[in-house]
Amino acid sequence: MSLKLIKNVLTSIGLFLLYLVINTLFYYKNNIALGNLISSLLTILIISYIYKDIIINNIKNIKKNFNKRIFIIGLILIIISIISSEIIRLLFKYDSFNNDLVINNIKTYKYLYAFNVIVITPFLEELIFRLPYHDNKNKISFIVCVLIFSSLHITNLKDLIYIIPYLLPVIGLTLNYYKTDNIFISYLLHLINNLISVLLLIWWWYEKEKNKWIYIWN
Repeated sequence: MSLKLIKNVLTSIGLFLLYLVINTLFYYKNNIALGNLISSLLTILIISYIYKDIIINNIKNIKKNFNKRIFIIGLILIIISIISSEIIRLLFKYDSFNNDLVINNIKTYKYLYAFNVIVITPFLEELIFRLPYHDNKNKISFIVCVLIFSSLHITNLKDLIYIIPYLLPVIGLTLNYYKTDNIFISYLLHLINNLISVLLLIWWWYEKEKNKWIYIWN
């Protein structure tokens, strides 16, 4: 591992720890969604200031940097991940801790939490787990970037059966950032991924009333 890659990884970890500290400071027991939203926005503002030149440049060049073929590949990986998740759930009769957490929070906090999951969290995660690699885009850093972000979704050994559904979308997101060098393009794909997840969750609520069930990946 090169010194530059070590720097990238440590920067990503440092930004994540920054978010955790801020999230702890703004933790509201009676409204976790509100606390998460405030801490996410504050962290975004801080990171955006640190990388202001890169972010401004990315905003100016969204249309220029957009790669239709790579973006479609990302969408295909998202679709495959959702299908594979459902297959795994049906075979193993197990839902990951991450999915249970998202489902319960959206049930409790509804629109506020859904907005955070769809719009705010994807951008925060792109800033924390993709942007630090802006100056070091090679195959090794790609693999490291994918593995670090994917591993955050694995909270226990049982969740390892979902490793493929977790990896596929992250590969698509990282591929889009590495090929376009624009954080807003990978963010757009990330937003679409989370939007699909929430829409599927709403469908699941509707279907559950008829004693049916559908699985979502997030």
